Amino acid sequence: MLEYGESNNIILLCLPSHTTQALQPLDRSFFKPLKVYYKQEADTFMMTSKDKNINRNVIGKLFGAAWKKAATLINASSGFSATGIYPCNKHVVPDYFFQISDNNENLASVMTASLSQTDQPQTEEQQKQFYSEENFFF
Repeated sequence: MLEYGESNNIILLCLPSHTTQALQPLDRSFFKPLKVYYKQEADTFMMTSKDKNINRNVIGKLFGAAWKKAATLINASSGFSATGIYPCNKHVVPDYFFQISDNNENLASVMTASLSQTDQPQTEEQQKQFYSEENFFF
């Protein structure tokens, strides 16, 4: 595996324990917009459909439309920037993420609280603006 990666210019990256929620590029730049775009698609469907049921016959269409909006090159590359993986920025992740704790549950709750204290949009209009592609490119 290492030889294949080296011969194909693939850099293998091992993430430190208990830091994946801060260092996962997809978590930081893709899944939040996907969730917002899926909600928009589902809300639109519920408002315009007579049936008002999201079932297995329509979920693929709704999810596919949301995926097309969220799966952009800008979102993908911004995930690596937001996590400090590329370009390398060791200051993106706070030092306490690397501290060993006797109480892993307490550390996990502190880490989650820290990540959720960013300026998250509250209204639907703020969400659309916040999750536009321009905001995910750092």
